[in-house]
Amino acid sequence: MWSFNDSSTSKYISSLEEELERVRSSVDDLRNKLRVGLEIENHLKKKVHELGRKKISSDKMILNRVTELRHYHSQHRTEIMNLLDMERSHIKRFVDVVEEKFRQFDAKGQNVQSDLKPGECECGDVYMSTDAEAGSVSERDMVDLNIAERKGDSSEALAQALQEKVAALLLLSQQEERHLLERNVHAALQKKIEELQRNLLQVTNEKVKALLELAQLKRKYQLLQEKISNEMKQGNVLAEVANRRIITSERDGRLRNLLKKTYLRRWVGAIDARGSEAEAQPSSMDFARMRIENAT
Repeated sequence: MWSFNDSSTSKYISSLEEELERVRSSVDDLRNKLRVGLEIENHLKKKVHELGRKKISSDKMILNRVTELRHYHSQHRTEIMNLLDMERSHIKRFVDVVEEKFRQFDAKGQNVQSDLKPGECECGDVYMSTDAEAGSVSERDMVDLNIAERKGDSSEALAQALQEKVAALLLLSQQEERHLLERNVHAALQKKIEELQRNLLQVTNEKVKALLELAQLKRKYQLLQEKISNEMKQGNVLAEVANRRIITSERDGRLRNLLKKTYLRRWVGAIDARGSEAEAQPSSMDFARMRIENAT
């Protein structure tokens, strides 16, 4: 029969209390982990925000660098164009000087021919004597004129070739500068994009891990809440059963006491009825006392 101070019940209650303490401690741990997870999530959000700001600043910096490169390119292009204009003017002056020399040679040839014609009209002998000299002079002048024309043609061809070469060099330098600028900008942008992708992947992985841990913690917390509610329900049922047992035991104790009192009264009444016989027989009294002690 159950008693109030039964060791098994007290052990069960103590085990329930210990389990409740463990559950509370685990709940506290889960709350701490949940708080840590929220802090990690906030930290990751701040980090993502900082990375976004860094990306914006890096984009601005890249745009500024590109603008500086364009300004540098335009400045050097202007300097190169000025140098080319100076060289072109110098070549043009040289060509003008050469053409002036050619014109001077042409004027000298015409003067020689005009000098030869009056000599032919004045004297036929002089004409005959100087015919060979005039022929030689005219031939020499023609050779000089041909040489001068050839020099003029060669100088013009040289000037044209120089101009074409300068234009080709200018175009080549512009193309090289443009390709170099595009390659540098592309390399810088590619490097920055790779760095941002690595940072974004790292942040995404950390956030996914934190979210998974947070989901696990929430699941454990929910299971513990369900377990605590079930154990609390079981504890209420056990308390009701214990109360019922206590009430039953109290009733049984009252019945026992009532039976004991009835039994004692009956024995006491029998002893009073015998009176002097009880006094005369002490051994019977001792026997009755023993019976009463055994009954109690």
